[in-house]
Amino acid sequence: MGERLSFLKKYLNIFDQQAGPWKRPHDEVMEAYQRADDLSEAVAYGLFLLDRIEHSSEGAAGPEAAVRVTMSEAKTLCDFHEWWYANAGALLAGIDASEAAGFAVKKATEFREAHRRVGEQMHAVRKLQQSIVDFEEGRGVSLEDALHGLRRFWSPEP
Repeated sequence: MGERLSFLKKYLNIFDQQAGPWKRPHDEVMEAYQRADDLSEAVAYGLFLLDRIEHSSEGAAGPEAAVRVTMSEAKTLCDFHEWWYANAGALLAGIDASEAAGFAVKKATEFREAHRRVGEQMHAVRKLQQSIVDFEEGRGVSLEDALHGLRRFWSPEP
């Protein structure tokens, strides 16, 4: 029996030597696949968080909104959007790398669109904030003067 086991061990060693060359690339592919799967989970969670942030923001959306928010709460919601946007950028880099390696990330297109949309919203908010600062520092035009200027611009001259 010992001789047969020794013989079998020799074959197992030969098989191990043959299997070795493909094992490392296989392991690397499986790790990349797992990273893409992990990214898909992170993307889904990121979209969920953004949905919750936006749902919370709906209270400030207009007169029909059931919930009113204070300026402090509005600032906090704005901060949440900025936090999400900053963290989403890191995920986008991971998505790009995963897709470049040939692995799809679920909801990547939806995530990219959400990142673009939030970026545009943040840009508009920053412009508004800067306009307020400019006005407070005497570099702006009052709303009344701006509306008067628009009326003159759009009304026909006598």
